[in-house]
Amino acid sequence: MSKINRLTFLGSALLSVLVNAQEKVILKEKELFGDIKARHIDPALMGGRITDLQTHPNNNKVIYTGTAGVGVYRSWDLGETLEMVSSLPVSQFYHLSIDTDKVPYHVYGGLQDNGSWYGLTKSLGGIESRDWTRGG
Repeated sequence: MSKINRLTFLGSALLSVLVNAQEKVILKEKELFGDIKARHIDPALMGGRITDLQTHPNNNKVIYTGTAGVGVYRSWDLGETLEMVSSLPVSQFYHLSIDTDKVPYHVYGGLQDNGSWYGLTKSLGGIESRDWTRGG
C-alpha cells in the first residue's frame, strides 16, 4: 500500500470514528421555543406562502414578510399581528430588503414577473399603491 493510500485510509477511519462518536442531541419543542405556540398568520392563512422575512435593522420588532400570493405584510410587534402594506395589483413578492439609509426608509421587493419595486414608508396607514415605484 502506498504512503498516500495509507494516509487516506487512516484519515477516513479517524473521521468515521469522530463522526460516530458525536452524541446525538434531540431538542424538544419546549426547549426550542419556550412558551411560544405555533399558529396561523395572515399571509399563510389566506393561501399564500411566506417567501421572505426581513426585520428592520434598527428596530427588531418591525418585521416585513414577502409572500407568493398575497403581497407584503408588516408587523410592529414581532409578528404578533400583521397588516398588509402592499396595494400593487401584483402579489408575488419573493424577496424583500429594507434600506434605512434613506429617510423615510425604503422597502424594496423583488417580484416574480414584474421586476423590482420599492415603497416609501411615509404614508399614513402604510405603503399605498402611489408610494410604490418600479426599480428595475
